[in-house]
Amino acid sequence: MTAENQSVHVHSRRQVLVQTLSTGFALAVTPVAASALNTPADGLEAGEVSIPTSAGDIPGYRALPLKPKGKVPVILVVHEIFGVHEHIKDVCRRLAKEGFYAIAPELFARQGDVSKLTDVKEIFSKVVSKVPDAQVLSDLDAALAFAKKDPHTDSSRLSITGFCWGGRITWLYAAHQPALKAGVAWYGKLVGDKDDLHPRHPSEIIAELKAGSEEAYAWLIGEFHQPIYSLVYRMASDPADAADATQEVFLKVFRGMKHFHGESSLKTWIYRIAIHEASNRRRWWFRHKAKETSIEPAEANVFSEMTPCIKDMLVDPADTPFECLAHEEVRARVEQELRKVSEPYRTTVVLRDLEEMSYEEIAEITQVSLGTVKSRLTRGREALKQRLVKYVRQVGPELGLRAPQERKLKVAIRPRGSTDGREVEVTP
Repeated sequence: MTAENQSVHVHSRRQVLVQTLSTGFALAVTPVAASALNTPADGLEAGEVSIPTSAGDIPGYRALPLKPKGKVPVILVVHEIFGVHEHIKDVCRRLAKEGFYAIAPELFARQGDVSKLTDVKEIFSKVVSKVPDAQVLSDLDAALAFAKKDPHTDSSRLSITGFCWGGRITWLYAAHQPALKAGVAWYGKLVGDKDDLHPRHPSEIIAELKAGSEEAYAWLIGEFHQPIYSLVYRMASDPADAADATQEVFLKVFRGMKHFHGESSLKTWIYRIAIHEASNRRRWWFRHKAKETSIEPAEANVFSEMTPCIKDMLVDPADTPFECLAHEEVRARVEQELRKVSEPYRTTVVLRDLEEMSYEEIAEITQVSLGTVKSRLTRGREALKQRLVKYVRQVGPELGLRAPQERKLKVAIRPRGSTDGREVEVTP
C-alpha cells in the first residue's frame, strides 16, 4: 500500500462526529435567512436519512415525489461550507418538485459540525480544510448506492449539482464517476493549492494527462479500467480476449491524449476508443480465430467462472447455492446470446441496458443521431429476445423464471462481480 493510499485509508475510517442534521439555517448565514426561499414539502416524501458508508452511517437529506409517475432520475446535491442546513434541504425539495430524487449527504460528518460556527474563517480552519477529497468522493458514491436501493429511482439518469465548495466537488465527481450523465457547478474553485488531502484540482487533470503524469494516468486507470473491461468483455467474440483488448484501449488513450481537445467528455472519448478496439478485434476473430476448434467442453468457460459468483453470493442469506448457480447460468446464457447479436445493434444494447447510458450519450459515443440509436436499440433487443425465448421456455420452471404463458418473461442477469441484478424482458 502506498503512502497516499495509507492516508486515504486512515481518513476514510475516521469516526463520524455528526450523527444528525441541524435544524434551520447554519449560524454563519443567519443574517440572510429571513429572505431565503421556503419550499413546502406537500406532495413530497422528504426528510433526514442515514446513509451507510464504509466508516459508519452519515446523515443526509432526501426528497422525492410522493407519488412519482414511473422511476425518477437521481441527483446528488453537494452543500457549501455550511453543511446540509435549511438552504440545501430547500434545494432538494425544489428538485423533487421537478420530478427528481434529490439526496444531499452531510460530507463534513467526520470532521465536525459547522452549523454552530459563526465565523467563515473558523469553519475553513477547523472543518473544511480537514476534509479529504477521497472521503468526499467515497461518501457521494455511498449516497448513490443508497439511492439505487429505492425502487422509485432510475440511477441510469444520474446527475450532480454543487454550491461554492460543492462546485469544486461537482467537477471532481464528474471525473470520478463514469455513470454520471450531467453536472452543474455553482461557482467553486477549479485551481488552488494542493496538499495530501486535496491532491488535485479539476482544471489540472487533463493537463496532467497530456503532460504524461504517472500519477494522473494511475488515476485514469483506477477510474475507468473496470467499466471499460466490462464493456469490451460484452462486445468481444472471445471473452478471453477482453483483458488484452482493455490494455490496448488504455495504450491508445495514453498515445492519443495529446489529440484530446475537449470536444466531448473524457469518458465519451475513452468509450469511443474502446468500442472501436472491440469492433476491430471482433472482425479479426471472425476472420481467424473463429475457424479454430477448441478441445475443451463447450460449457467449460461458464463453469470456470462460477467460483467468484458463489463466493460473493453465499454470504447473502437471500440466495441459496442453487439460486446462485441459476443466476450465473442465466447470466452466462444471456451474454452468450448477446455476443451473437450483430453489430451495431449489440453495442447499442450493451451501452443502454448494461452500461445504463442515456440515448444522448450513446449518440455522442457512436456518432449517430438519436433516432438511429433508438432504432438500433429496438432491433437489438428484438434480436436478443428471439434468441432467448426458447431457452427461457425450456429452463424457466427449473430456474424459477416466469412461465412461458405469461405475456412477458423476465430473466435477471448480474454483471460479473456484482450482486445488483439487471432484467431482460423476453416477450413470447
